[in-house]
Amino acid sequence: ASSSSSSSSSTTKPVVYDTAKYHGGDSGQTGRLGSKYASYRLYNHIKGTRASVKKTAWTKVGGTIDKPVYLDMRGVKQSATTGKKTTWYRIRFSRSATAKKYWVYGKALTLPTVKYKKGAATVKVDSASSGYYYDHVYNSPYLAKAVGQLNQLTAKSYAADNQATRTQDGIKSTWYRIKVGTKKYWVAAGEPAVSPQYAAVAYSAATGTKKLSGKFSKYTLYN
Repeated sequence: ASSSSSSSSSTTKPVVYDTAKYHGGDSGQTGRLGSKYASYRLYNHIKGTRASVKKTAWTKVGGTIDKPVYLDMRGVKQSATTGKKTTWYRIRFSRSATAKKYWVYGKALTLPTVKYKKGAATVKVDSASSGYYYDHVYNSPYLAKAVGQLNQLTAKSYAADNQATRTQDGIKSTWYRIKVGTKKYWVAAGEPAVSPQYAAVAYSAATGTKKLSGKFSKYTLYN
């Protein structure tokens, strides 16, 4: 005689969490809650990147459109299933760096805008200044971190290859990306120590022919 037996077992697939890459920034950078902030949530960690991520209701923090927030970290989340990347920010509702911190999806915020323009310029830096130079434009959506003080830059001038205009709450400021050794950093043109010696100029390829106007003699040819 022969006999047969069968057994079945069920297995539970392990949970695969999204991953996140974090970029720290100086704690004094600011933004505001956007017009659609209430469509999103506050979390104690970036949503989906670990177990037991907790939500906080906007009513507990007095959420309102245009409410100021302070930012000190940017996180780029990558979905484990689709590979899609999204940007998140760690925020707090007080200037104090020790205030309670929350993570929120970037679209819940209104952040300063920055427009970049490639071009060549020479920037003079006064080594007597106590200002800072940064890895990004300060208070840009990338968030910036101070790399060092301007008085550590000992050369009289630096070559710049990029100019940025940041608009924050309607106020514009100009920034230059200078080359220090093999690395590049951002300095604010508004710093008393920073002054462009030559105007920035952007170049683009052009072909074809043009005719001199009737007023050409009023102008000068340059090299």
